[in-house]
Amino acid sequence: MPRRARTSHIVFHTAAAQGDPSRADIDRWHRQRGWSGIGYHYVIRKDGTVEEGRAEDQVGAHCADGGKNHHSVGVVFSGHHGDDYHNVPGEAWTPEQEAAWLTLARSLMAKYDIPVPHVIGHWEAGARKACPGDRVDCDAVRATLAAFVDDGDAPAPVPLEPVVLGDSVGGSGAGNRAADVRAVQSALKEAARLTLDARLDPGPVDGICGDGTEGAIVRMQRRIGMWRPDARIDPNGGTLKRLNALRAIGRVEIRYPFAERSSYPFAGPEAGMRAFGSRRSGGARAHAAVDLYMPDGTPVLALAHGTVAREPYAFYRDTWALDIDHGAFLARYCELERPEAGAFAVGDAVTSGQPIGAVGVMKNADGTRWTGVASMMLHLELYDKTETGKLYRAVGTSARSVHYVPFFRRKDLIDPTGFILRAPLPA
Repeated sequence: MPRRARTSHIVFHTAAAQGDPSRADIDRWHRQRGWSGIGYHYVIRKDGTVEEGRAEDQVGAHCADGGKNHHSVGVVFSGHHGDDYHNVPGEAWTPEQEAAWLTLARSLMAKYDIPVPHVIGHWEAGARKACPGDRVDCDAVRATLAAFVDDGDAPAPVPLEPVVLGDSVGGSGAGNRAADVRAVQSALKEAARLTLDARLDPGPVDGICGDGTEGAIVRMQRRIGMWRPDARIDPNGGTLKRLNALRAIGRVEIRYPFAERSSYPFAGPEAGMRAFGSRRSGGARAHAAVDLYMPDGTPVLALAHGTVAREPYAFYRDTWALDIDHGAFLARYCELERPEAGAFAVGDAVTSGQPIGAVGVMKNADGTRWTGVASMMLHLELYDKTETGKLYRAVGTSARSVHYVPFFRRKDLIDPTGFILRAPLPA
């Protein structure tokens, strides 16, 4: 398939099929039409899972109108979103689809320098059809994007040049081209600085893959829970994807989530149960967060600019949680006070340092204060967004600690410790 010479637009569509058709379903339908495969670049399922379709840099087959196939990325939403002219009932996007869309659209807009007006529904390109559906207000879609993109208070992001390899770097069978090795060594050094994990530092950036580089790769692979670290980073492999995602988070100006530091350590030998990866449930699971102990009712502040990815929901012992998409990462703020009804909706813009809740009080079943901890806290989880969908996962699909203990969380879970230790207090 030919590659696009330029990318100036994002075109969004409805699958125009009841239910929740997948990438495989749409690929099969398009092949039955005689096409070479799925014409869209991304499919957003009803649970918020984003499935990759046609390769992002290839010419699509989703919007021939106005020649848009040759300079746009096509995104389709599972489900049917209405066609009043043909009397076909439709439905709105699910909250999970909208949250996933905001993340994907903002990422593509930043990557290709696409302005908000160039994010369009299929019919707006001249198509004689209802797509993306009569239940989708294209102007409202752009207004939601603009609420974040046009925020004059948001710091200009530092561009990330992702590591791109011509060949594998590391152990057995790797090509170890000098330029590739230097790129990996530099990226690992950056990861060591961001995470405060000196074991990720490979030593000199000299283009020579020795024990230091291989050891740093193994440590990186253990951090992401790889079952059998192979000391290799491949051009299209998961280790490189996670390494680049970690570096992207490092470009975000992350602030401390309180106006003052917690007096309890959440890292180091005295952290105990507050540390990321600590053993819980008799050793059967690993702690998926850092716990920042603070007095009841202490305002919790947003780590960075972002948008609400999920409305507040019940979490644990009568406390609540709020998921906020901060661009390069998703933060899950947990053990909050119950918010007022309607306090946050999916897509709401959040600014860095904005109060987004308060430390809640965990309770017993009879409503009395739980005394199983020394203090109430913010339970803070971070995800690098290399995966999508529900955060809770069963053992077989869970992220694992460096000791291979399951977190029962999505596999893109990351250790927040280094970022929070380095975060300045909000102004």
